[in-house]
Amino acid sequence: MKIGFASTYPPTVSGLSLYAEELSDFINSSYDDISVEKISANANRFYKNINSADISSYDIMVYNIGNHPMNQRTFDYALKYPSIAVMHEFDISALKDKRRFALSDPLSSLIEAGNIFIVHSEDNRERLTALKAKVFKINEFYFKNKNRIPVKSGDAIGVFGYISKSKGAGEILDSYTAYLNAKGSLNLFFAGNTADFDLKSELRKRGLEKKVGFFENPSDMRFDYLMESCRGAVNLRIKESGETSANMLKLFSMKKCIAMNEQGAISKEFKDCYFKIDINRIIPSLKEYFEAIEKRESKIEKMSADAYSAVKINYSIEQAASKWRELFLKAEKIKKYNLKRKKNEAWGKIRCFKEIIGRLI
Repeated sequence: MKIGFASTYPPTVSGLSLYAEELSDFINSSYDDISVEKISANANRFYKNINSADISSYDIMVYNIGNHPMNQRTFDYALKYPSIAVMHEFDISALKDKRRFALSDPLSSLIEAGNIFIVHSEDNRERLTALKAKVFKINEFYFKNKNRIPVKSGDAIGVFGYISKSKGAGEILDSYTAYLNAKGSLNLFFAGNTADFDLKSELRKRGLEKKVGFFENPSDMRFDYLMESCRGAVNLRIKESGETSANMLKLFSMKKCIAMNEQGAISKEFKDCYFKIDINRIIPSLKEYFEAIEKRESKIEKMSADAYSAVKINYSIEQAASKWRELFLKAEKIKKYNLKRKKNEAWGKIRCFKEIIGRLI
């Protein structure tokens, strides 16, 4: 069975890119009856571009979709050639259905096109089911650091992945300013790509350009190194999306305590494994987190240990790949059944047409 996996891929730094690459590589190395070809949704000299791919040559297409304009081309193809859409976030308002008015709902467009959905949380499975969509839940998985270099945790807090308003970039800077004003000594850095938030400009406005580091679009190895080196991390979702985060799972696997606001999937699946940020009072909550990390409070160590245990048990790539294989085999059976039914319907129409012509003659 030949699978086309449309997504952004490294060197683009994002959880979606790593998810697609790790899953594709693992399936190709583990199963003889399934072959996954990586199809890049953006400029990438390492992989076939989606614009030049022959979609009809694949038995099944998988579209890896997140709430960032970088995923627009993947979204476009999912509308044109519906198959399996992986929804890493419930909110995909950054994407536009170009066939309709600007105010059309992109999620509704994916459903109407006839895509089957993969989600990583029970919350989103219930939401999409309520919208009459076909949905399967497959847990996300933590990424194993292939080029791991032992690193001692430093005195810094990291923010990883897309840097945007919806992920609280401005609130994080304001909280860090309050922490510094209270004589805090930890450093802060961002690692990833900017979206709708001009980080360099915002740092200048706040006088933080010499206080806050920015590692723009780092390599995979550098990204992993930065994760290993931080003492803690911040992962906010100002607009609740109900999903888990690939970067969050990887940080958990490194025994890092993460500061997050409560979201549907995270609050249910990880419970007391992270430092909870009150979305209605982000600045004092984050300031408290910075101080707890600096003092190495015992509750931080416990959260780190609990998160590590949870992610190792329930979020392995072996478990995820096995579920994906089941889905591919099931989807292939459905496809063959529909194809046979269409052939039978076509033959019935031909036979009826012949009978009508015979009567006319």
